[in-house]
Amino acid sequence: MNYIIIPIKSFKNSKNRLKIKLRDDIRINLCLFMAMDVLNVVSKNKDFEKIVIITREKGAFSKFENEKINILMDNDELGINQAILTVYKNYNINEKDSVLILHSDIPSITPEDLDLIVKKANSSNKIAILVPSEKKDGTNAVYIKPANLMDFQFGKNSYEKHLEQLKKVKNIDLFVLENKNLSLDIDTYEDLIKFIERKTKTLSQNYLSKIKIKN
Repeated sequence: MNYIIIPIKSFKNSKNRLKIKLRDDIRINLCLFMAMDVLNVVSKNKDFEKIVIITREKGAFSKFENEKINILMDNDELGINQAILTVYKNYNINEKDSVLILHSDIPSITPEDLDLIVKKANSSNKIAILVPSEKKDGTNAVYIKPANLMDFQFGKNSYEKHLEQLKKVKNIDLFVLENKNLSLDIDTYEDLIKFIERKTKTLSQNYLSKIKIKN
């Protein structure tokens, strides 16, 4: 089965670097709208049979829940790597499956961006696709087939760690996808300004316009 896993941290504990510039209520709402922008894109994709959201914020995303899109409670919230392992365990994800890990703070994502990953993924039976952040200090998306190809090391310098790990895997097709939409994760106010300047047709953009946050 082809899976998408989207870990979503509790909003009150997310995006702390934005606290310098944004009130807590604005920061929390922004986290919600960014996640919804990601979900609006992935929910329309037909190449992945199962989408699993793991989060404490189950109520915020209940409208997305159906046979294809499941929400798994992240009661302990021990970090993204542990959250992914929890999904693997609950769904018995193994070498017969493929997995795409997506972050929830990439609101610029489009259906075409997802199609790029799918097209590349279909080119091989043993493949890894890494999408680095703009600064290349993080990994904004990872696709692996088979699903047991690597251990996830999200966190500081995760892109470098993932790349070095995958380079050691034999007989693998390894691709780095530098994509302007997927690479822009919103961590800082500077990231937020970059996003606003793109004038995307997203819930996040609409919200930021309404509260009059401008570049």
